[in-house]
Amino acid sequence: MIDAQQTPPDHQASLPRSLLAMVGGVVAVCVGLSIAWAYWIPGLVGWWQTRNWQEVPCKVVYSHLKETTTSKGNRRVMTEALYTYEAGGQQRKGRRVSLISEWGGAYESAIHARLRPYEISQEPFRCLVNPADPEDAILFRDLRWGLLTSMSIPLVLLTWFGAHVCWVSMKGLSRSRCLRGLRQCHPGQPWKWQPEWTGAEITASPDGFWPWVMTCIWLGVVTAPLVVTVLYSGVLSAEPEALVVILPLAAVAWPLVMARHRWRARQVMGKVSLVPETWPAKPKGRFQGLLKFTKPLPPGTKLKLRARCQHEIPQQRSTAPWVKVLWDQSWEVMPDADGKAHVNALLPAQPRSPYESSASTKPVYRWFLEVRTDDEMTAVSLPLPVFRQGAQA
Repeated sequence: MIDAQQTPPDHQASLPRSLLAMVGGVVAVCVGLSIAWAYWIPGLVGWWQTRNWQEVPCKVVYSHLKETTTSKGNRRVMTEALYTYEAGGQQRKGRRVSLISEWGGAYESAIHARLRPYEISQEPFRCLVNPADPEDAILFRDLRWGLLTSMSIPLVLLTWFGAHVCWVSMKGLSRSRCLRGLRQCHPGQPWKWQPEWTGAEITASPDGFWPWVMTCIWLGVVTAPLVVTVLYSGVLSAEPEALVVILPLAAVAWPLVMARHRWRARQVMGKVSLVPETWPAKPKGRFQGLLKFTKPLPPGTKLKLRARCQHEIPQQRSTAPWVKVLWDQSWEVMPDADGKAHVNALLPAQPRSPYESSASTKPVYRWFLEVRTDDEMTAVSLPLPVFRQGAQA
Protein backbone atom coordinates (compact mmCIF):
# COMPACT_ATOMS: atom_id res chain seq x y z
CA MET A 1 0.00 0.00 0.00
CA ILE A 2 1.36 3.41 -0.98
CA ASP A 3 1.11 6.13 1.64
CA ALA A 4 -1.17 8.72 0.07
CA GLN A 5 0.32 11.50 2.16
CA GLN A 6 3.68 11.05 0.42
CA THR A 7 2.22 10.92 -3.09
CA PRO A 8 2.80 13.99 -5.29
CA PRO A 9 -0.57 15.67 -5.82
CA ASP A 10 -2.49 15.53 -9.05
CA HIS A 11 -2.38 19.04 -10.52
CA GLN A 12 -5.18 18.42 -12.99
CA ALA A 13 -7.63 20.20 -10.67
CA SER A 14 -5.56 23.40 -11.01
CA LEU A 15 -6.26 23.67 -14.74
CA PRO A 16 -9.14 26.20 -14.42
CA ARG A 17 -7.09 28.34 -12.03
CA SER A 18 -4.08 28.21 -14.34
CA LEU A 19 -6.15 29.25 -17.34
CA LEU A 20 -7.77 32.04 -15.31
CA ALA A 21 -4.36 33.19 -14.14
CA MET A 22 -3.12 33.24 -17.75
CA VAL A 23 -6.09 35.38 -18.77
CA GLY A 24 -5.33 37.79 -15.93
CA GLY A 25 -1.68 37.87 -16.95
CA VAL A 26 -2.54 38.67 -20.56
CA VAL A 27 -4.85 41.47 -19.39
CA ALA A 28 -2.06 42.93 -17.21
CA VAL A 29 0.38 42.83 -20.14
CA CYS A 30 -2.17 44.53 -22.42
CA VAL A 31 -2.78 47.30 -19.87
CA GLY A 32 0.96 47.83 -19.53
CA LEU A 33 1.40 47.98 -23.32
CA SER A 34 -1.48 50.44 -23.58
CA ILE A 35 0.44 52.73 -21.19
CA ALA A 36 3.45 52.42 -23.47
CA TRP A 37 1.31 53.25 -26.49
CA ALA A 38 -0.30 56.29 -24.85
CA TYR A 39 2.73 57.77 -23.06
CA TRP A 40 6.01 56.00 -23.70
CA ILE A 41 6.06 55.90 -27.50
CA PRO A 42 4.72 59.45 -28.07
CA GLY A 43 6.87 60.93 -25.31
CA LEU A 44 10.20 59.27 -26.15
CA VAL A 45 9.99 58.24 -29.79
CA GLY A 46 8.21 61.50 -30.62
CA TRP A 47 10.98 63.54 -28.98
CA TRP A 48 13.67 61.82 -31.05
CA GLN A 49 11.64 62.17 -34.24
CA THR A 50 11.08 65.90 -33.78
CA ARG A 51 14.59 66.90 -32.73
CA ASN A 52 15.51 67.98 -36.30
CA TRP A 53 12.22 69.61 -37.21
CA GLN A 54 12.36 73.17 -38.48
CA GLU A 55 11.07 76.09 -36.44
CA VAL A 56 8.78 78.40 -38.42
CA PRO A 57 6.52 81.31 -37.41
CA CYS A 58 2.85 80.59 -36.83
CA LYS A 59 -0.29 82.42 -35.74
CA VAL A 60 -2.51 81.04 -33.00
CA VAL A 61 -6.07 81.23 -34.30
CA TYR A 62 -7.54 80.02 -31.03
CA SER A 63 -6.55 78.07 -27.92
CA HIS A 64 -8.99 76.43 -25.55
CA LEU A 65 -8.54 74.75 -22.18
CA LYS A 66 -10.95 71.86 -22.25
CA GLU A 67 -12.06 70.78 -18.78
CA THR A 68 -13.57 67.66 -17.29
CA THR A 69 -14.15 66.28 -13.81
CA THR A 70 -13.25 62.75 -12.74
CA SER A 71 -15.47 60.48 -10.68
CA LYS A 72 -13.54 61.57 -7.59
CA GLY A 73 -14.19 65.24 -8.29
CA ASN A 74 -10.69 66.05 -9.56
CA ARG A 75 -10.43 68.70 -12.29
CA ARG A 76 -8.61 67.60 -15.44
CA VAL A 77 -7.76 69.82 -18.40
CA MET A 78 -6.44 69.48 -21.93
CA THR A 79 -5.25 72.23 -24.27
CA GLU A 80 -6.72 72.40 -27.76
CA ALA A 81 -5.43 74.87 -30.33
CA LEU A 82 -5.61 75.82 -33.99
CA TYR A 83 -2.70 77.60 -35.63
CA THR A 84 -1.63 78.52 -39.15
CA TYR A 85 1.88 78.47 -40.61
CA GLU A 86 3.58 78.58 -44.00
CA ALA A 87 5.63 75.60 -45.18
CA GLY A 88 6.49 74.35 -48.64
CA GLY A 89 5.15 77.54 -50.17
CA GLN A 90 1.64 76.93 -48.85
CA GLN A 91 -0.44 78.18 -45.96
CA ARG A 92 -1.23 75.26 -43.66
CA LYS A 93 -3.18 74.57 -40.47
CA GLY A 94 -2.08 72.60 -37.45
CA ARG A 95 -3.84 71.25 -34.37
CA ARG A 96 -1.15 69.18 -32.68
CA VAL A 97 -0.10 70.88 -29.45
CA SER A 98 2.33 68.55 -27.60
CA LEU A 99 3.94 65.13 -27.86
CA ILE A 100 1.64 63.53 -25.29
CA SER A 101 -2.06 64.29 -25.56
CA GLU A 102 -3.58 63.68 -22.16
CA TRP A 103 -5.97 65.00 -19.59
CA GLY A 104 -3.42 66.65 -17.36
CA GLY A 105 -3.12 69.50 -14.93
CA ALA A 106 -0.25 71.91 -14.44
CA TYR A 107 1.49 71.26 -17.76
CA GLU A 108 -1.67 71.68 -19.85
CA SER A 109 -2.56 74.86 -17.98
CA ALA A 110 0.97 76.23 -18.48
CA ILE A 111 1.02 75.76 -22.24
CA HIS A 112 -2.45 77.29 -22.54
CA ALA A 113 -1.23 80.29 -20.56
CA ARG A 114 1.64 80.65 -23.04
CA LEU A 115 -0.63 80.45 -26.09
CA ARG A 116 -3.41 82.73 -24.83
CA PRO A 117 -1.52 86.08 -25.18
CA TYR A 118 -0.55 85.20 -28.78
CA GLU A 119 -4.15 84.34 -29.56
CA ILE A 120 -5.32 87.73 -28.29
CA SER A 121 -2.56 89.86 -29.84
CA GLN A 122 -2.20 87.75 -33.02
CA GLU A 123 1.54 88.21 -32.78
CA PRO A 124 3.63 85.43 -34.39
CA PHE A 125 4.40 82.41 -32.25
CA ARG A 126 6.51 79.49 -33.43
CA CYS A 127 5.88 75.86 -34.33
CA LEU A 128 8.03 72.94 -35.41
CA VAL A 129 7.44 71.49 -38.86
CA ASN A 130 8.48 68.11 -40.22
CA PRO A 131 10.69 68.77 -43.29
CA ALA A 132 9.64 65.47 -44.86
CA ASP A 133 5.93 66.16 -44.34
CA PRO A 134 5.01 69.87 -44.03
CA GLU A 135 1.48 68.91 -42.94
CA ASP A 136 2.96 67.51 -39.73
CA ALA A 137 3.63 70.23 -37.15
CA ILE A 138 3.70 70.63 -33.39
CA LEU A 139 3.83 73.54 -30.95
CA PHE A 140 5.68 72.00 -27.96
CA ARG A 141 8.12 69.07 -27.89
CA ASP A 142 9.08 69.21 -24.21
CA LEU A 143 10.64 66.06 -22.81
CA ARG A 144 8.24 65.33 -19.96
CA TRP A 145 10.65 63.22 -17.96
CA GLY A 146 8.54 63.42 -14.78
CA LEU A 147 5.45 61.99 -16.46
CA LEU A 148 7.46 59.33 -18.28
CA THR A 149 9.24 58.30 -15.07
CA SER A 150 5.95 57.95 -13.19
CA MET A 151 4.42 56.01 -16.09
CA SER A 152 7.41 53.66 -16.31
CA ILE A 153 6.54 52.19 -12.90
CA PRO A 154 3.10 50.77 -13.83
CA LEU A 155 4.44 49.90 -17.28
CA VAL A 156 7.22 47.74 -15.80
CA LEU A 157 5.13 46.24 -13.00
CA LEU A 158 2.10 45.34 -15.11
CA THR A 159 4.03 43.84 -18.01
CA TRP A 160 6.46 41.97 -15.74
CA PHE A 161 3.70 40.69 -13.46
CA GLY A 162 1.52 39.62 -16.38
CA ALA A 163 4.37 37.88 -18.19
CA HIS A 164 5.45 36.18 -14.94
CA VAL A 165 1.93 34.89 -14.24
CA CYS A 166 1.59 33.57 -17.80
CA TRP A 167 5.02 31.91 -17.62
CA VAL A 168 4.32 30.24 -14.27
CA SER A 169 0.88 29.08 -15.42
CA MET A 170 2.22 27.60 -18.66
CA LYS A 171 5.05 25.85 -16.84
CA GLY A 172 2.54 24.51 -14.32
CA LEU A 173 0.28 23.15 -17.05
CA SER A 174 3.26 21.59 -18.82
CA ARG A 175 4.41 19.96 -15.59
CA SER A 176 0.88 18.72 -14.90
CA ARG A 177 0.78 16.94 -18.25
CA CYS A 178 4.18 15.44 -17.52
CA LEU A 179 3.05 14.19 -14.08
CA ARG A 180 -0.08 12.58 -15.52
CA GLY A 181 2.04 10.84 -18.14
CA LEU A 182 4.43 9.52 -15.49
CA ARG A 183 1.52 8.22 -13.39
CA GLN A 184 0.28 6.25 -16.38
CA CYS A 185 3.74 4.89 -17.20
CA HIS A 186 4.55 3.90 -13.60
CA PRO A 187 1.28 2.93 -11.88
CA GLY A 188 1.67 2.28 -8.16
CA GLN A 189 5.23 3.71 -8.12
CA PRO A 190 4.96 7.31 -6.88
CA TRP A 191 8.76 7.50 -6.53
CA LYS A 192 8.78 7.72 -10.34
CA TRP A 193 6.09 10.40 -10.62
CA GLN A 194 8.40 13.42 -10.76
CA PRO A 195 10.35 14.52 -13.87
CA GLU A 196 13.48 14.63 -11.71
CA TRP A 197 13.03 10.94 -10.81
CA THR A 198 12.56 9.38 -14.25
CA GLY A 199 16.17 8.19 -14.75
CA ALA A 200 18.70 6.33 -12.67
CA GLU A 201 19.78 9.60 -11.06
CA ILE A 202 17.85 12.37 -9.30
CA THR A 203 18.25 15.56 -11.31
CA ALA A 204 17.97 19.11 -10.00
CA SER A 205 14.81 21.18 -10.21
CA PRO A 206 14.87 24.22 -12.55
CA ASP A 207 16.77 27.10 -10.96
CA GLY A 208 14.86 29.94 -12.68
CA PHE A 209 17.98 31.44 -14.27
CA TRP A 210 16.43 32.48 -17.57
CA PRO A 211 13.32 34.16 -16.10
CA TRP A 212 15.60 36.40 -14.04
CA VAL A 213 17.72 37.15 -17.12
CA MET A 214 14.62 38.09 -19.11
CA THR A 215 13.52 40.32 -16.22
CA CYS A 216 16.84 42.19 -16.39
CA ILE A 217 16.54 42.60 -20.13
CA TRP A 218 12.95 43.87 -19.93
CA LEU A 219 13.76 46.37 -17.18
CA GLY A 220 16.66 47.64 -19.24
CA VAL A 221 14.56 47.90 -22.40
CA VAL A 222 11.90 49.97 -20.61
CA THR A 223 14.04 52.22 -18.41
CA ALA A 224 17.31 52.73 -20.30
CA PRO A 225 15.85 54.73 -23.25
CA LEU A 226 14.50 57.42 -20.91
CA VAL A 227 17.85 57.74 -19.13
CA VAL A 228 19.70 58.01 -22.45
CA THR A 229 17.21 60.59 -23.73
CA VAL A 230 17.47 62.76 -20.61
CA LEU A 231 21.28 62.70 -20.76
CA TYR A 232 21.33 63.47 -24.49
CA SER A 233 18.75 66.25 -24.32
CA GLY A 234 20.76 68.32 -21.85
CA VAL A 235 17.71 68.81 -19.63
CA LEU A 236 19.85 68.10 -16.57
CA SER A 237 21.57 71.48 -16.88
CA ALA A 238 18.23 73.27 -16.43
CA GLU A 239 16.52 70.68 -14.23
CA PRO A 240 19.01 68.70 -12.11
CA GLU A 241 16.12 66.89 -10.45
CA ALA A 242 15.63 65.01 -13.74
CA LEU A 243 18.37 62.70 -12.47
CA VAL A 244 15.54 60.85 -10.72
CA VAL A 245 14.97 58.95 -13.99
CA ILE A 246 17.88 56.72 -12.98
CA LEU A 247 15.88 55.25 -10.07
CA PRO A 248 13.73 52.88 -12.20
CA LEU A 249 16.88 51.71 -13.97
CA ALA A 250 18.42 50.92 -10.56
CA ALA A 251 15.68 48.30 -10.11
CA VAL A 252 17.67 46.10 -12.52
CA ALA A 253 20.14 45.44 -9.68
CA TRP A 254 17.85 43.03 -7.83
CA PRO A 255 17.09 40.58 -10.68
CA LEU A 256 20.69 40.95 -11.81
CA VAL A 257 21.92 39.71 -8.42
CA MET A 258 19.43 36.81 -8.51
CA ALA A 259 20.58 35.82 -12.00
CA ARG A 260 24.23 36.15 -10.97
CA HIS A 261 23.77 33.78 -8.01
CA ARG A 262 22.22 31.15 -10.27
CA TRP A 263 24.88 31.66 -12.91
CA ARG A 264 27.62 31.15 -10.31
CA ALA A 265 26.07 27.83 -9.26
CA ARG A 266 26.12 26.73 -12.89
CA GLN A 267 29.68 27.90 -13.41
CA VAL A 268 31.08 26.23 -10.28
CA MET A 269 29.13 22.96 -10.13
CA GLY A 270 27.55 22.58 -13.56
CA LYS A 271 24.62 20.19 -13.54
CA VAL A 272 24.13 18.42 -10.22
CA SER A 273 22.63 14.94 -9.84
CA LEU A 274 22.23 12.47 -7.00
CA VAL A 275 22.49 8.68 -7.15
CA PRO A 276 20.73 7.29 -4.04
CA GLU A 277 21.60 3.88 -2.64
CA THR A 278 17.94 3.12 -1.92
CA TRP A 279 15.03 4.22 -4.07
CA PRO A 280 12.74 5.24 -2.51
CA ALA A 281 14.06 6.22 0.89
CA LYS A 282 11.94 6.01 4.03
CA PRO A 283 11.45 8.36 6.99
CA LYS A 284 13.23 7.40 10.19
CA GLY A 285 16.02 5.86 8.18
CA ARG A 286 19.43 6.70 6.78
CA PHE A 287 19.56 8.32 3.37
CA GLN A 288 22.78 7.65 1.48
CA GLY A 289 23.80 8.61 -2.01
CA LEU A 290 26.45 10.01 -4.30
CA LEU A 291 26.45 13.60 -5.58
CA LYS A 292 27.80 14.06 -9.10
CA PHE A 293 28.79 17.26 -10.90
CA THR A 294 29.36 17.93 -14.59
CA LYS A 295 32.12 20.45 -13.80
CA PRO A 296 35.23 19.70 -11.72
CA LEU A 297 35.05 21.41 -8.36
CA PRO A 298 37.93 23.72 -7.35
CA PRO A 299 40.47 22.07 -5.01
CA GLY A 300 39.57 22.38 -1.34
CA THR A 301 35.91 23.08 -2.06
CA LYS A 302 33.50 22.32 0.77
CA LEU A 303 29.93 21.47 -0.14
CA LYS A 304 27.21 22.93 2.05
CA LEU A 305 24.25 20.53 2.19
CA ARG A 306 20.81 21.07 3.64
CA ALA A 307 18.04 18.48 3.82
CA ARG A 308 14.50 19.58 4.61
CA CYS A 309 10.94 18.36 4.79
CA GLN A 310 8.10 20.76 4.05
CA HIS A 311 4.33 20.63 4.20
CA GLU A 312 2.46 21.97 1.17
CA ILE A 313 -1.19 23.03 1.30
CA PRO A 314 -2.94 24.00 -1.97
CA GLN A 315 -4.58 27.44 -1.95
CA GLN A 316 -7.93 28.12 -3.52
CA ARG A 317 -6.99 31.53 -4.92
CA SER A 318 -3.45 30.78 -6.06
CA THR A 319 -1.67 28.23 -8.20
CA ALA A 320 1.24 28.18 -5.71
CA PRO A 321 0.81 26.12 -2.52
CA TRP A 322 1.33 27.42 0.99
CA VAL A 323 4.62 25.95 2.31
CA LYS A 324 5.71 25.28 5.90
CA VAL A 325 9.17 23.80 6.60
CA LEU A 326 8.81 21.13 9.29
CA TRP A 327 12.37 19.79 9.53
CA ASP A 328 15.79 20.69 8.17
CA GLN A 329 19.39 19.68 8.78
CA SER A 330 22.60 21.29 7.48
CA TRP A 331 26.14 19.89 7.25
CA GLU A 332 29.30 20.10 5.15
CA VAL A 333 31.12 17.44 3.14
CA MET A 334 34.36 17.32 1.18
CA PRO A 335 34.27 15.85 -2.33
CA ASP A 336 36.60 12.95 -3.11
CA ALA A 337 39.39 12.96 -5.68
CA ASP A 338 36.91 12.20 -8.46
CA GLY A 339 34.89 15.32 -7.66
CA LYS A 340 31.99 13.34 -6.19
CA ALA A 341 30.53 13.72 -2.73
CA HIS A 342 28.89 11.16 -0.47
CA VAL A 343 25.60 12.03 1.21
CA ASN A 344 24.83 10.40 4.52
CA ALA A 345 21.84 11.84 6.39
CA LEU A 346 19.61 10.42 9.10
CA LEU A 347 16.04 11.24 8.24
CA PRO A 348 13.55 11.74 11.09
CA ALA A 349 10.20 10.09 11.44
CA GLN A 350 7.53 11.68 9.27
CA PRO A 351 6.97 15.16 10.74
CA ARG A 352 3.37 16.03 11.46
CA SER A 353 2.18 19.48 10.50
CA PRO A 354 -0.03 21.38 12.98
CA TYR A 355 -1.93 22.69 9.94
CA GLU A 356 -2.80 19.25 8.60
CA SER A 357 -6.26 19.12 10.14
CA SER A 358 -7.22 22.49 8.66
CA ALA A 359 -6.37 21.52 5.08
CA SER A 360 -9.35 20.84 2.86
CA THR A 361 -7.31 18.39 0.76
CA LYS A 362 -4.92 15.61 1.66
CA PRO A 363 -1.62 16.91 3.12
CA VAL A 364 1.45 16.71 0.91
CA TYR A 365 4.95 16.39 2.33
CA ARG A 366 8.03 16.95 0.19
CA TRP A 367 11.69 16.28 0.92
CA PHE A 368 14.60 18.15 -0.65
CA LEU A 369 18.38 18.22 -0.62
CA GLU A 370 20.02 21.61 -1.29
CA VAL A 371 23.62 21.84 -2.49
CA ARG A 372 25.92 24.86 -2.70
CA THR A 373 29.58 25.71 -2.22
CA ASP A 374 29.21 29.22 -0.76
CA ASP A 375 26.62 31.86 0.06
CA GLU A 376 27.26 33.74 -3.21
CA MET A 377 25.24 31.21 -5.20
CA THR A 378 21.69 29.92 -5.19
CA ALA A 379 21.45 26.41 -3.78
CA VAL A 380 20.70 23.64 -6.26
CA SER A 381 17.55 21.82 -5.13
CA LEU A 382 17.14 18.06 -5.56
CA PRO A 383 13.73 16.55 -4.68
CA LEU A 384 14.14 13.38 -2.64
CA PRO A 385 11.86 10.34 -3.14
CA VAL A 386 11.01 9.71 0.53
CA PHE A 387 7.94 7.50 1.14
CA ARG A 388 6.68 5.61 4.14
CA GLN A 389 5.95 2.52 2.11
CA GLY A 390 7.26 1.18 -1.17
CA ALA A 391 9.82 -1.23 -2.52
CA GLN A 392 13.43 -0.33 -3.08
CA ALA A 393 14.37 0.39 -6.66
